[in-house]
Amino acid sequence: MPRTYVPPSNPSDDARAAMSVFQVGTLRAEIIRDLAQHPEGATTAEIGSRIGVIYQQVYKHVAQLREEGIVTVLGQGAGYRRGPIYQLDRAALEAKAAAFMRHLLGE
Repeated sequence: MPRTYVPPSNPSDDARAAMSVFQVGTLRAEIIRDLAQHPEGATTAEIGSRIGVIYQQVYKHVAQLREEGIVTVLGQGAGYRRGPIYQLDRAALEAKAAAFMRHLLGE
């Protein structure tokens, strides 16, 4: 049974407040953060291992992030690194964030 998610990073008070204001789930934010820190890409198992959750929980969020164009499949892992290797599209993430800010500001 999956355990309750506890973020491994310690977001600043400002980051925590922003996540609360925008109702960003901390698990999804942590997945994005992990992928940003690993530009070479990662499997869902690798991400899950680093942030302390099972890969199935990661996969659900990565699938939604792929639909939004924020995460792409870099390739297929081999050996111990089985499964797709996902990579954050930083430009797409920044574009989505900018569009959201323009919406909030009524621009």
